[in-house]
Amino acid sequence: PDRSAAMALEQYSAKLRAAERSLADDPVSEDSPEAEREVHRLLHSQVSFYRQLEILLGALSEDARDLTITSDRFSIFSRLRGPDRRREAPHIRPV
Repeated sequence: PDRSAAMALEQYSAKLRAAERSLADDPVSEDSPEAEREVHRLLHSQVSFYRQLEILLGALSEDARDLTITSDRFSIFSRLRGPDRRREAPHIRPV
């Protein structure tokens, strides 16, 4: 099992939480200029996008954790097609 994707996701999540805290710590008041309120709204939208991206990255991280590539049947395409088709997979031999 490879933990590099999970570790990258942990770093991403930590930075996202920092951005969320930063936005929460600096609320926009009602008497702020319209431009400032618009920037704050756009930043909240952007953080929401990154939350959705975090969910997708988490799913990819889980899929990548259990992915194994053997030295004989290297084709990921073959892995996705299933065990009954693996004999058609290309072979990669060490030089």
